[in-house]
Amino acid sequence: MSTPLHPLPVTTDPDEPPRKRQRARKACLPCRQRKRKCDNVLPCSMCTTYGYQCQFSQDDSPTAAFVEKVGSSGLSNGPRNSPVTMNMSYKQPYSHGLGAGGARPIVTREADTSSSTARSSVAPPSVLMLLDPMRRRFMGLHSVTAFPRSLGLDFQSANPPRVHSFAYNCGIRLEEEGSAHADLRETISRQDFNRYADVYFETVHPLFVAFDQQLFLQNVDVFWKQSGPASIFEAILAGVAALGSFFSARRGCTREAELVSHAKGILEDPTFQPTIGHVSAWILRTLYLRATTRPHLAWLASCTTIHLAEATGLHMEIDQIAMTEPDTGHSALNNQNLCELVRRIFWTAWRNNMMVSYEYGRSGISLSNVTCKIPRYPLDDIGLQLHAIVELVPRDNADGQDLNLHGTLEKAKQIPDTHPFVSMSKADLCMSLYRHHRLLKLSIDKSDVSKILEIGNVAVNAALKLAEENKFWWNVLCTVFQYVCVLLALDTADSLSNVSNAMSILEKIARLLGTHMAQEAVNTAKVLLRDSMRKKRLELGMLEVADVGEGQGDAPADLAGLDINWDMLLDPCQASSHLKIEPFIAKKLCESNENKSKRAMVVHEDVPGIHAKVMVGGKTLAEFPSVNDEIEGQDAGVIAHYNRCTITRYIASLEDDAFIIKLKVRPPYVLDCPDLSFMIYVDGQEVDSTLMNKEEYGQLWQYVAKGPSLLDGSNCVQPMGWKAIKTNLQNREYPENENPLDELGEIKFVVNRATKRRPMKGPQVLKGPMVNQKSVYDEKMCVKGNKSHATRWGKPKARGGREVFYTVDSFDDDDLPLVIMAFKFASLEILQSLLLVSRTPSPEPERPPSPELAAASNPSIASNSNGISDESRVKLDPSIMKVDPSPTQLLQKNCRQRKIG
Repeated sequence: MSTPLHPLPVTTDPDEPPRKRQRARKACLPCRQRKRKCDNVLPCSMCTTYGYQCQFSQDDSPTAAFVEKVGSSGLSNGPRNSPVTMNMSYKQPYSHGLGAGGARPIVTREADTSSSTARSSVAPPSVLMLLDPMRRRFMGLHSVTAFPRSLGLDFQSANPPRVHSFAYNCGIRLEEEGSAHADLRETISRQDFNRYADVYFETVHPLFVAFDQQLFLQNVDVFWKQSGPASIFEAILAGVAALGSFFSARRGCTREAELVSHAKGILEDPTFQPTIGHVSAWILRTLYLRATTRPHLAWLASCTTIHLAEATGLHMEIDQIAMTEPDTGHSALNNQNLCELVRRIFWTAWRNNMMVSYEYGRSGISLSNVTCKIPRYPLDDIGLQLHAIVELVPRDNADGQDLNLHGTLEKAKQIPDTHPFVSMSKADLCMSLYRHHRLLKLSIDKSDVSKILEIGNVAVNAALKLAEENKFWWNVLCTVFQYVCVLLALDTADSLSNVSNAMSILEKIARLLGTHMAQEAVNTAKVLLRDSMRKKRLELGMLEVADVGEGQGDAPADLAGLDINWDMLLDPCQASSHLKIEPFIAKKLCESNENKSKRAMVVHEDVPGIHAKVMVGGKTLAEFPSVNDEIEGQDAGVIAHYNRCTITRYIASLEDDAFIIKLKVRPPYVLDCPDLSFMIYVDGQEVDSTLMNKEEYGQLWQYVAKGPSLLDGSNCVQPMGWKAIKTNLQNREYPENENPLDELGEIKFVVNRATKRRPMKGPQVLKGPMVNQKSVYDEKMCVKGNKSHATRWGKPKARGGREVFYTVDSFDDDDLPLVIMAFKFASLEILQSLLLVSRTPSPEPERPPSPELAAASNPSIASNSNGISDESRVKLDPSIMKVDPSPTQLLQKNCRQRKIG
């Protein structure tokens, strides 16, 4: 068996000289009766150890023992958020509650002014806690496990009961048995462990001390030289290896997950008694979970660490705890290095819990009677700076009375940036304070904004530095993302001027990481940025409306009598649906839309690089801005996602024109899943679908959809075109409860992230067209619905090759597509009558030489321009997109892919 990692955790003040045996001037009554040596304090150590009621005789002579009055310490509290709540006062503060030289709290005592009163009564014991050093059990002397022993000692029993949970329950069931644990030596070799341990001691250990490095390395040698049953030391070894592997980036261990699981199994084994090793291992587990998983799990781990620290008595000084083995306790008082180590372990666990709790908005663990002193940090120790940062976290206070933003920011600014992690932690604290401050709707001074910007700018540069070194601490991404959010929330000229740099650094870090989490952060930040821009444009529009009539000949002289609906005024589509807006305002809105219609293809700003466009005769149809349709449903989260991921445009359909749909995927879009699926709908029916994988993405993938295919094995496609319908739509007047935009046709693209494709088994042939053609171009139905154009399907044309069907699963939730691009189409006259397009003449796209697509003259349409011959199609659940499934769509619920031979 290996030697234990941590000897007995006994703490004392290294500043105090070693105790010497002295003859007490006056012994207490129990020590006199038993002829024991008394240390002349109340209660004395002997009475405390054996549970006697310590008292002195009624003697007011000058030689009487000095007795400290219980409850009269008159001490100042520790740092405002420190758990040190009694028996402590601080020397000159270092801007955050620590002395400039790492000053530690010192115990002070107040002279007894009424000694006769104190000696004439039995004082309540000042030490109320008991520690069993052999089994590392810490408890109160009043607990159900300690009281039987205390009672036996009170009765002067020759064999007092041991500290044990007598009759704690009825004992009906056996206790849970321990689990079988694999041998860590079989999971990782000694050579690999040494490599990851070096990374750990270089990256993690200077910031978070969980054990003594020298003693740890000695125990590592012993562990690898001999075998034995699983021990808590293995959990520490696995935690060190896992963190070292994590910070090795691409050179990490392939069995890292097994290391984490091994440590977890040992830590959760109920047969192991809690030790300081448990606290150390849980510190490592907290760090790993904070860096790799959800905040809830990291918070739970940090809370467990604090509870284990209390269970092992780390939160109290040893001279303030009763010991079941007094000789063991007194022998450890002189081990000053061990005292410092134990204090560092406890305060590291406390820092983790406080920071994780505050940034997650949950309560930290508050222990009573914390007397563990602050470690003796050197001036250049990173732990000193981190401790100073965490001590600035305010107490839990819902009304914000303790939220001194101005003073806290100033103290945080004074903490030196000795390490990039310190800089990011400072920014995390300041941004957490600001978020709380903003939630309470409190005002913020300009000087405080400057401090936040100064601290934040240093932090984002520090984050980029760590990212370039492949030291991906959790706040490398989190700090920069939160800083972008805070800059937008501050909404001042100074803060907005820093958004560009912060976004640039966020994108650089995301590229270095190359993970879905990083790309999600970038996309979310861009969404917030664009929403902020949209809000400012709306506000600017409100001001421009006040000046819109100046110098315009057709503007009314007096606008005071106008009943203007501002929502309709700023949203041209809502305005056109009611047709109540004044002509000169409508003209301005249409001209604005006309100027924005020069884009060559639709691109959603959240996923740049995915393009879609509708083409007629090789020309891209002009697009006009639009608002998205209202989404119906009960899940507010799904509705919000659809509103965010959808982009809609208007296009002018031409009489009897054939059209094609072209899709492209280019950088800067980063493919972070095995496949992308594309679904194409026309007037609610699926007409085509395709898949793109990573190999195709590397060749600048594109796809041309010419129409639906016949599912009869012939691999024929029906070209798509428009059919003009004679209606009086442009002259129709609409009631307020009707929306004319509902009568427009629609072409829709739905892009989903998908899993790796799997070929389907069995024949996948069904005779008949892919679409329900009657519901699409029935002229009578279109006239009744007042549509200006319907979709028609041309004569089937062979496309060659054979069609192969594949199965894929949704990479995300089925209700959460990556992006939706929609084109609303109608004749130019209809769009003009609805005030969606200006009536000013503009050049129309050239008509094709024939109603059908000239496939012969444009052979590139038959295959991808980059030579890729694999074309694939994916089907989405019709209930999600609110479309009617065709009979052939029921053939297969997943995906189809066509191979062109």
